[in-house]
Amino acid sequence: MISFNSLLKTPLQLFIFIFPFICFTQNNKKSFEGIITYKIEVSILKSTEYDEYYKQKYGDTLVTYISKKGDYKRVYKNSGEMGFDFVIYSKNTNELYAKWKNIDTVYHYNASQNNLTNLSIKNADTTTIIGYQCQSIIMIGIDTIGNQQVKTKYYYSYEPYLDPSLYENYNAFYYNKIVEVIKSQYLKMIMDLEDILVTFEVIEIKPTELKNDVFFIPKKIPKKKFKI
Repeated sequence: MISFNSLLKTPLQLFIFIFPFICFTQNNKKSFEGIITYKIEVSILKSTEYDEYYKQKYGDTLVTYISKKGDYKRVYKNSGEMGFDFVIYSKNTNELYAKWKNIDTVYHYNASQNNLTNLSIKNADTTTIIGYQCQSIIMIGIDTIGNQQVKTKYYYSYEPYLDPSLYENYNAFYYNKIVEVIKSQYLKMIMDLEDILVTFEVIEIKPTELKNDVFFIPKKIPKKKFKI
């Protein structure tokens, strides 16, 4: 009778045996659902006429609601009169919806569109964030609208896991490429806008089941297509 151990005499045989189970586990891993909260800091590197606008644009706290189906909602707490109110991504329509404070209209565009070109992604440093050992990557592109370089740094630990297939059509800002690499929600993001640094750093991760209406666009608010 052939024993189990006799089938695993070499490292190669062992790898061949366990590989299908590794793939099965990864392919069946559920995408995160819950609420992730970030603190926001804005640093002025070079003073310009837009300093005050950027100081109030994002607020001091970002609350991100993420559905296991791929939808998300970002709520900007304590932003100013000209700041962000919320941003919603709908997986079903592949649309991004954004609303600013004191503007009674939700602007939206299809996430298949991308105004960044000349993408490059490179590895960067490591750090620890709320107990997670994190790697980082830097994404660099050229904004064709403002004709300026956009550099964003993402720290990640592969947790909380995001299924990259949910965002394969999300070309805006190369988000699909980023999720394909980090396979998770970033734990820290640093946006380098040349004159300004905007930092989002996680302070709480709360897995929880979310109701569908969290991601609904308020019906009473007018919607307008934004052309990139």
